[in-house]
Order: sequence, then C-alpha cells, then structure tokens
Amino acid sequence: MFVLSTLYKNKPLLAIVFFGIITKLVYLVVVQNINPNSVFLADSNGYVRLGENLYNHLIFSQSGDSNLLRPDSMRLPLYPLLISLLYWLDLSILYLLVFIILLTGICTLFIYQITFKMTGKYKFGLLAASLYCLDPITLYFSNTVLTETLFQFLVLSSIWLVLIPQYKSKYIYAALTFGLALYLRPVIVLLPILLYTYWAVKNKNSIQSKSIVHLAIAIYLMFPAVWIARNYITFNQPFLSTVLSINLFHHFIPQLIENNEEQVLYNAKYQEIESIETVQEFRLKTQEYYLEAILKKPFKSVLIIANTSLMVLIKPLNAYFDLQLNFKNDRVGINKLFHGHTFTLFMTWLQIPIVALFLVSFPFNSFKNDWVIVLSLAAFYFIILSGISVPDARFKIPSTPFFAILTSTGLYNFINWYETKKQA
Repeated sequence: MFVLSTLYKNKPLLAIVFFGIITKLVYLVVVQNINPNSVFLADSNGYVRLGENLYNHLIFSQSGDSNLLRPDSMRLPLYPLLISLLYWLDLSILYLLVFIILLTGICTLFIYQITFKMTGKYKFGLLAASLYCLDPITLYFSNTVLTETLFQFLVLSSIWLVLIPQYKSKYIYAALTFGLALYLRPVIVLLPILLYTYWAVKNKNSIQSKSIVHLAIAIYLMFPAVWIARNYITFNQPFLSTVLSINLFHHFIPQLIENNEEQVLYNAKYQEIESIETVQEFRLKTQEYYLEAILKKPFKSVLIIANTSLMVLIKPLNAYFDLQLNFKNDRVGINKLFHGHTFTLFMTWLQIPIVALFLVSFPFNSFKNDWVIVLSLAAFYFIILSGISVPDARFKIPSTPFFAILTSTGLYNFINWYETKKQA
C-alpha cells in the first residue's frame, strides 16, 4: 500500500514507471517478431532443462536425456522452480518475462523512495528513477530468460525493506528476501552477512534491535544451510555451488598465463579436469589448481580482478543487442562504438553518459551517511566479485539500482556544496 500510495500521489513518477514498463514490453514484442529464440542464452537452456526435469521427474538436473538425469551442482533452485511452475500452469516463457518486466516497475518505485528519503527532494528521486528506466542493461536483461533482473529486484527489495519501513521486524523480512536472492545466484552469499554485521554494530546500544538483527542473520543463514545440506546428501560434500570453481578455472586462471610453458600445463590440466565425472573430484582438483596459480601470482591476480571489475562497469552492450535483434556487425573493440546499427549505437552511447555521471557524482556522497555506506557496499560488492570471471555486462545488473541512487544523492550533495560555496 505504501508503494501504491507513493505512485498515486506522484504523477511524474507514474509517468516514469509507465515509460519504463512500456519500453521493455515494446522491446519484447519487437524481439519476438525479429528473433524470438534470442531470449534464450547459453545459461537459459540450462535453467529450462532444470525446470523441465523438476516438472516431469522431480529431479534437479540439467540433463537433456531423461534416462541419465544427473543431479546438478551449479544452479540454485528458485528460477528453475518458477519455470517448472510455468509448465504446471501450461504457460509459455513469455509470461515469466512479462512478470519480470513488471517487477522492474516496482524497482523504479523503490529507487525513487530510497533517493527521496536520503535527499528530501522529489526531483532527485525522479532523477534516480529515470536513470534506472533509461539503462540499456536493464532493458536487455529483462528480456532474457536469465536470473539477473529477478535477482536485481530481490536484492533491491532487501535493502528497501531495511531503509524505508520503520518497524523493527524489517530486518527479518529482509533476511527472507536475501535468502530468496541467494536461491537465484550464490554470489550474494556474503553480502547479507556483511550488511547485518554493520547493522548489528550500528544498533549495539539497543538490545532489542541488536537481538532482532541477530535473529535475522540466523534466519538468512538457514537458506544456504539447506542447500549445502542438499549437496552434502547428494554429492557427499558440503558446498553451495560449483559456479565459483568453474569461473576461476575456466575464466580467471587463463588470464594468469604468461608464456607457452604455462599454456601447455593449463591445457593438460584442462584435459584432466574435463575427464572427471564426479563433482567431488572436480571441486578438489580445480580448487587445488586455482589456489596454487593465484598464490604464485597474487599481484597479477589483483590487477586482473581490478581490470575485469572496471570493464564490467563500463563495457558497452553492442554484441548483446546485435545478437538479439539479428544485426550483423563483425567489428570488435573500440570500433564498435562508432560502427554498427543505429539502435545498437544509440544503446551503447546511452550507457556512456549514465556511467560518466555516476563516476563524476559518486565522490560527492557523504560517507558519514549510513545509507550511503550500505548502498555503496551493495553496489561494489557485485562489481568486485565479478572480477573473478570475464568482463560481462550482466554482472553489473544487481548494482544498477544502487548506482542510480548514488548518482542522484551525489549530485544533490554537489549542488548543496556549490550553493554554500557561492553564498560564502
């Protein structure tokens, strides 16, 4: 009701929300007419098979062979459960995409409310909401069968539940949405612990608030504990997901290779690990190898993480839109900023002022403000952790709402500073 009342009373906000939803729905219609299968990427097929096997066999497996359904160790269950629900209701995947697009409208409201609460100025709330709605990354990924946009909604909802409502049980509700987000993407696993630790310290003088925060941490930890227990029963090892091992071995370690000798050794290790059939041995072998490689080159490892994180922040979306809309563009690298289809170039160049505005305004935020600390931690947590993989724009999705908010609050502080200096 609080969200709806905000929307009802604020006509400009209603227009922004409406614009954001309609733009994404129109884009979905265009994609369905030009290249309907492009909503499915490589990871999408795995999620669909998981949903199918849950519906048909009640087995959590990515296997396409119903006679050989091996339990999956990579993915977590929420998104496959939603897909299996579609099968149960006899609905197409488009219903899931429309549902996720509608959730971006709620994200827009949350962004406005958080920014308005931080600045007290509705215009800066509208600016943050507009930056989010104009973001090409959200437009693209809300039209793909991937976890990114739903994950974005749950992470933002968790932060909103703590920052906006005034009741003390808000920490518990946030723990539940954090847990659901974990069941989409395991990358979030440490963020709630960091945030709840911070909130526990901030509430150390209030026994009641501190106790509620501790209870919320316990409730959140039940989510990873349940899935770790499932994997222990299934694979005889306690772990959350093998995604980290896969990213480090297949994407991060190759970037540490500096000569032919190291390349030969990696290729041999790659062949050895690819032939492994059990999850237990795969985790042990990859863990042993990537820890040894990182410890040998710690400085270069840090540089690679920093470089990849920066590229995730600024990387354009040319290839994504070219593929989804069947545009042919063989140019790569910096040339793609100047050559290609008009729409693709527009989406690419639209990213540039949005990112530039954030980079310029972010330093003006007051880091004595608890909310700025929380939002910055949430935003950069995902960007930094993306450094262990490849520079893929999808890793920026969870941080996008927080970048929009921090851009507006930074501009608000800059204007106040400028006016104060001018009066002096």
